Amino acid sequence: MTRLLPEMIASRAGTSPDAIAVAQWDNRISYGDLVDRAARLATRLRVVGAGPEIRVAICVRRTPSLVTAILGVLLAGGAYVPLDPAYPARRLLGILSDSGAIAAVADKAGAALLAGAPVPVLPADDEPAPAHDREADLRPAGVLPGNAAYVMYTSGSTGQPKGVVVSHASVAAFAEAVGRRFTLGPGSRAIGFASAAFAS
Repeated sequence: MTRLLPEMIASRAGTSPDAIAVAQWDNRISYGDLVDRAARLATRLRVVGAGPEIRVAICVRRTPSLVTAILGVLLAGGAYVPLDPAYPARRLLGILSDSGAIAAVADKAGAALLAGAPVPVLPADDEPAPAHDREADLRPAGVLPGNAAYVMYTSGSTGQPKGVVVSHASVAAFAEAVGRRFTLGPGSRAIGFASAAFAS
């Protein structure tokens, strides 16, 4: 069976929990902390109904919290819908409505943009949670490779933005292909420069 992206990350956390997973200036999060924080967010998301094929919007600036939010939605079994905080609030609320998201995860800036949203807005998890059994997080319950991992909205330059669904299998295949193509290993580093909501 296809190994899903959360499994890959949780496996790394299991073997090298102290290795740095995400860094931005002096803000560094280890793999162990990343999985712990994301798992705590996943627990909160399941309470509001997150699960396979259920959309959860994410409106978080490009910080380590964005990675935590994405992994949290995936661990909850849901599909994330990235909302770029640089977009106007009207566009964000339109995408939120069109996607059918049941909740949103946002930092302070994102929460301000989503004021008045008809769904719960959960704060992005910035604090490490108590350590737990990471083996339980390797594969979100009920999630299959063909289930949606995220929904990317087009720019809408030729009309109304439309959501494109990307499966867990596609995400996993892309991650493995990039790793092979660029010979990435435990000591490799990559820079994140594009918006999580980027689509042409």
